[in-house]
Amino acid sequence: MVNKKSIPFGDGMGMKVAFCNAIAAEESSIKRQIWVSGQIAIDEKGTLVGKGDMAAQTEQVIKNLQTALKEFDATLDDIVQVVVYVTDMSSLKSIHDVRLKYFNSPYPTSTLIQVSGFVNPDALIEISAIAVV
Repeated sequence: MVNKKSIPFGDGMGMKVAFCNAIAAEESSIKRQIWVSGQIAIDEKGTLVGKGDMAAQTEQVIKNLQTALKEFDATLDDIVQVVVYVTDMSSLKSIHDVRLKYFNSPYPTSTLIQVSGFVNPDALIEISAIAVV
């Protein structure tokens, strides 16, 4: 297990969030680094999951992250940073409610960016990640 230390985010957003201000991983304990490309809510059949439903899409995106990490014997607990792209900031609470079901403390760092759209016009969210094992 990688030795990680984090600085909690706090209560600045008025809701519980699944990210921290900063995280450090001890280099001597790292075997592997993994970069996961942005994932949208496409299932294993190539079908978009949760059209119009940010929570359902967030859940599928996280499952896609899990699948990618599993190929490298890693889990969501190994993620140290996510970049989250959304088409609508008003769904922030539902995104974090889902993330809190999957991510454990220490939470990864997180950047949130609003975009005008994705390659699939029905996609509402995309998440990329960096993990250390």
